[in-house]
Amino acid sequence: MHKQGHRLGVQVRTLPLLDAHDYIVGVAVTFEEALADSRPEALGRLMFGCLDPVTGIPSPRLTRAVLAESLAGLEQSHGGFGLLRIRVLGLDEFRSQHGPESVVPFLHTTAQTLRHSLDSENFLGRWGEDEFLAVLQSASPIRVAAAAEKVWNLVSQSEVSWWGDRFLIEAVVAHAVARPGDTLESVFRDLRPSCAAAAGADGASPGPVRG
Repeated sequence: MHKQGHRLGVQVRTLPLLDAHDYIVGVAVTFEEALADSRPEALGRLMFGCLDPVTGIPSPRLTRAVLAESLAGLEQSHGGFGLLRIRVLGLDEFRSQHGPESVVPFLHTTAQTLRHSLDSENFLGRWGEDEFLAVLQSASPIRVAAAAEKVWNLVSQSEVSWWGDRFLIEAVVAHAVARPGDTLESVFRDLRPSCAAAAGADGASPGPVRG
């Protein structure tokens, strides 16, 4: 976990420590943050105005363009792709109580957690005020559902700090698989919550972390 509260992907390297007789007497372990510069959303840095200033990931405009292009390519590819829609819960209430800037840490932390929980070939962008969208290369219903569960678990373990209080992030993650013939409307109708716990949290407000 990053000191700011979001989850990170790391590379772990181990090196055996040998004595004069080549017996292993210990192990050195190093942890490095997994590089994310090769992610598709990094292309947004090359396009003026396509990065969201709050989260640093592709803006809703670019996300809509990527989704439209992915849907248009289904007929030619005869394949499919996975879709995740991630919504952070309770931010309207938190925003009304603490001001508009209070939700920025929630959005930024969620975006960073999502970036490090998705594989590099997948696309992640901001979708709405409190929402994110991920376009997955895999069209396997099992893999897409597993990705939704993984994302929900990692986001739900993330926390932010606001004026000395720590808050867990509440979110719901829905998933679907797009096939040839699908439209934006039909794919969104097929979205299903990743798990019952996430579905039951709808409308929840961020709460302090109990220690």
